Amino acid sequence: MPGQHLGLGCCVLPEPGAGSAPAHPPNYLSAPRNRPEGKVLETVGVFEAPKQHGKYETGQLFLHSVFGYRGIVLFPWQARLYDRDVASPVTEKRLLSCSSMEKFNGFSFSGLDYVSHEDILPYSSTDQVPIQHELFERFLMYDQTKVPPFVARDTLCAWQEKNHPWLELSDVHRETTENIRVTVIPFYMGMREAQNSHVYWWRYCIRLENLDSEVVQLRERHWRIFSLSGTLETVRGRGVVGREPVLSKEQPAFQYSSHVSLQASSGHMWGTFRFERPDGSHFDVRIPPFSLESNKDEKTPPSGLHW
Repeated sequence: MPGQHLGLGCCVLPEPGAGSAPAHPPNYLSAPRNRPEGKVLETVGVFEAPKQHGKYETGQLFLHSVFGYRGIVLFPWQARLYDRDVASPVTEKRLLSCSSMEKFNGFSFSGLDYVSHEDILPYSSTDQVPIQHELFERFLMYDQTKVPPFVARDTLCAWQEKNHPWLELSDVHRETTENIRVTVIPFYMGMREAQNSHVYWWRYCIRLENLDSEVVQLRERHWRIFSLSGTLETVRGRGVVGREPVLSKEQPAFQYSSHVSLQASSGHMWGTFRFERPDGSHFDVRIPPFSLESNKDEKTPPSGLHW
């Protein structure tokens, strides 16, 4: 029985051009800046102590500890983590954030990411527009009397209210096989009518992390997709989204998103990824089973949602 953790999630905005995060972050956060004579570093903020308890608020700037981009928290919420590496259910406070980003477009809303509390390295900045993102000034404004000094505009509140059923993910699934950790976040996209039938769509994000120092490469995927209508589909293929990513000590993680449709309002997915070691040997990594659940009252996706 997988461990079920209660956590909080955040929706966030990220920035392009950020490199990998430092293992031991310095007091000052620096980013490369192009000049004719080459790249130099300029200070963009000051690191803060990570929160051990509670949540990060709207407007919190951060550096992603795994993917290295800079972002800002749009809103947090609580989510359930089903961790198959834990023998018995454990309740734990964790945070996921939906953030605005400029580099990582892995989800249904362009320029947004979902970030776990443990991946956030918070920092502060005196810059009134610290993130170069098309939605930043539309969603947030600077208020030096607040902590953090970036507060939600009415447009962000209205956008969140309209889209929160599609944004606030309730379940996160995680499992580790031979030091490769797979995290899955599914979310319902909506239902469409086609040829007198209903087609239900889901999008899911997969994050692969190499917890070891040995270099491995993803070669194949093998999915099993069960529909409530009684059908069982098998999908095999090379790599994922046209790539066969290498997971190394320097770049230990890879994240992508894809979609699936069923002619039923619910179902399940599970499977394996096949990896190759430097010596040519292969091993299979389990993808944790996850449910595909729908909101039958919703027929169309919200504005801004990409199919």
